[in-house]
Amino acid sequence: GEGCTIASSDELAKLSDILGLDEIMITQTLTTRNVTIIGEEYVKPVSVETAQDRRDAFAKAIYSRIFDWLVMFMNDATNA
Repeated sequence: GEGCTIASSDELAKLSDILGLDEIMITQTLTTRNVTIIGEEYVKPVSVETAQDRRDAFAKAIYSRIFDWLVMFMNDATNA
């Protein structure tokens, strides 16, 4: 069946704190989708596989931003 939950509330709390994002927003973004049918908006759960794909994409985006920042920081430090 469809639907999933975040397995570790402790990990979610740490992520929320580090990124400065709301835990509920993170959870909803990873585990649900919004569907509009005839002007009515519904929140539907996503499959475990979809949630895992979203988690992985989120992690890659965070890694990419940190890497870009680190490269910029190192370039600035060596050009100063």
